[in-house]
Amino acid sequence: MIRAATPDDAAGLAALKLLWSPPADEPDDAARARYTEDLRAWLSADEDHRSCVVAESGTALVGMAWLVMFERAPDFDARQRLTGDVQSVFVHPEFRGHGIGGRLVDTLVTVADERGAARVTVSANAAAASLYKRAGFAATPSLLDRRS
Repeated sequence: MIRAATPDDAAGLAALKLLWSPPADEPDDAARARYTEDLRAWLSADEDHRSCVVAESGTALVGMAWLVMFERAPDFDARQRLTGDVQSVFVHPEFRGHGIGGRLVDTLVTVADERGAARVTVSANAAAASLYKRAGFAATPSLLDRRS
């Protein structure tokens, strides 16, 4: 089942994020608890501009996808330029290959459309590119990336 995440999902989301992108050193229980609370606070803050959807199997979270919405500088002909950015899409390895990632992304694209986003972006690795292409994303030579 795909549904909107709530702050009560913070522990499950923290576990998925740590599995998706593990830190160099295994965090202890206190560090995991702080991270969980930071995720809970981040998810709860500014809900108009942040969304998370989760995939459940029974009572366990097995997938997640995040959407951050932001306003771009107004143009003369487009004063409100809302953009969405899909982030941290991850499905637990044991649950891959069943369309969960596609349903998570499709749900976020629908959320972005309902909120009036004129554009939705995503940074994808080669393995995930086909997932996003099936959801209507296309590569563009004009989107550049700079990392510090």
